[in-house]
Amino acid sequence: MSRIWFSGDLETAAAFWRIDRRDGVTLGFTTHDADLWFDGLLHRAAPGMVPSSIRKSAGFEADSAEVRGTLTHEAISAEDLAGGRFDGAFVRIGLVDWETRERTTLYTGTIGAVSQEDGTFSAELASRKEELARDPVPRTSPSCRASFCGPGCNLDPQRFTREVSIAAVDAEDTSLLLGTTVDPALFAGGSLRWLEGPYAGMTMKIAGWMGDRLTLGDPLDRQPPPGTRAFLREGCDHIELSAERLAPGRADNPEQSAADPGRLNAPQDLPAMPTVLAAFELPCDPATAGTGEARLFAALSSAGSNWSGAALFADRGDGALHPLGPSGRKRATMGRATDALPPMSPLLFDRRSRLEVTLVDAAMQLVAATTRQLAEGANLAFLGEEMIQFARATSLGNGRWRLEGLLRGRGGTEGAVSGHVAGENFVLLDGSAVALDPALVGTAMNRKVVALGRGDAGPVTAPLQASGLTLRPLAPVHPRPAMLQDGTLRLEWTRRARGNWVWQDGIDVPLMEHAESYLVTAGPLAAPLASWTVSSSRLDIPPGTLAHLAALAPGEILRVRQQGTYALSDPLPLFRLP
Repeated sequence: MSRIWFSGDLETAAAFWRIDRRDGVTLGFTTHDADLWFDGLLHRAAPGMVPSSIRKSAGFEADSAEVRGTLTHEAISAEDLAGGRFDGAFVRIGLVDWETRERTTLYTGTIGAVSQEDGTFSAELASRKEELARDPVPRTSPSCRASFCGPGCNLDPQRFTREVSIAAVDAEDTSLLLGTTVDPALFAGGSLRWLEGPYAGMTMKIAGWMGDRLTLGDPLDRQPPPGTRAFLREGCDHIELSAERLAPGRADNPEQSAADPGRLNAPQDLPAMPTVLAAFELPCDPATAGTGEARLFAALSSAGSNWSGAALFADRGDGALHPLGPSGRKRATMGRATDALPPMSPLLFDRRSRLEVTLVDAAMQLVAATTRQLAEGANLAFLGEEMIQFARATSLGNGRWRLEGLLRGRGGTEGAVSGHVAGENFVLLDGSAVALDPALVGTAMNRKVVALGRGDAGPVTAPLQASGLTLRPLAPVHPRPAMLQDGTLRLEWTRRARGNWVWQDGIDVPLMEHAESYLVTAGPLAAPLASWTVSSSRLDIPPGTLAHLAALAPGEILRVRQQGTYALSDPLPLFRLP
């Protein structure tokens, strides 16, 4: 039964809103006094920004809403508002219980008019119900109504899109000089999407061209540096206007005139592409932590945009196929590592290592991310069984990318930072993966996910990577051994909780297990010499016991593992016996 939010006092509820900008950036905010993590996104505390009014109706008339706030939050700046980064952004407003992470959506819409005054802003939101007022079929269609290379257009956007570098920009006349040799006349009426610089992610119209320069239809308030990369898309060549009225051919002899039967724009008959598949388990989500179920996902992709999806099946280890449903047509951004990523401490920002990956389709793109965007979960990817984040992505051509500025061992995968090999899977976790029913997949160690599409000669199989990641508690951190005056060895450590991926200053994160328990062992994990079970992050070993262990197995290591409801965590070394 779903929760009835307004039946009583909302003592633990806070408002939240999520903004999906058109440049690909997603921002989350909450009226709570601390940051909240749910739905795979960090919602930043922004008490000064509130949904000032929300009106909903049960009929088909459009709802209305408005958001007001101050420009003090670092995620919303006056420059971004003035630059149009929030124009047309999709907005979701709702309530969240900050203890249980239960949530409900109150309103969805898009940002309309944005106004600024005295350091504050207000944004009017347009309801999704406004789409019901549009004509599903145009009343008249004298010409093509489809967006070029968009929905309703049969043309492949890859044929008309090129990556270029900008050699120089003239902000006064909003023109730019390309550092790549192209015919500027082809791109008149087209669009330019910035990949780097102050306008990264934004798309601008190309108004025309003069000589070897392109003229943009939008003003340039900031100066992009030379060498900035961008995507150029050609304009539609069937839109041409003439100021002179021309007589049709054979107008002087009507008897010889013939009717034009029209032209059929048949879709390209492209071959069906094979399916690329990867299956994995994601870390715990606080919203589903109490269910005790693993979060299983499958990422599917293909080398061509004409891939039509695949049927998914589960092999529980017995060879029988159990249907999981269709995958859908959305392709995941994935590929394989060209080289092996060396090991590195997950406690450091890895500025030294470089990772080269080859994506399954050369048209797929990876983008850079700031440190703030990394903190909010941007550029998260699976490399083998390790989750990483990358700050910089450089195209090397033909679908090859170099990733730098790495964060390692994310989501409790510290144990997988070593052992990487060339050719292992790379999957960008951007929400395109398909959720799988854990009851249908089963729990066998040799379980697999199977896909079968139109372009596949046979079933495509993938083992489940990072198995057990959802329910396995995180390993403790920060070991602190100390020898007391009476010879007692005091071992202390800091606990962590699965599902709580953001450090909260001043408070202790809630434990996702039924009880707090730790297992401390001396010697090999498979056959320990001694073991202790404690309910707090501290253990005192008397001098006699310590001397006995040192004599029995000198040089052995004392380790601690958290005992979770469903599994044991990875071990943390605490102390080496003398």
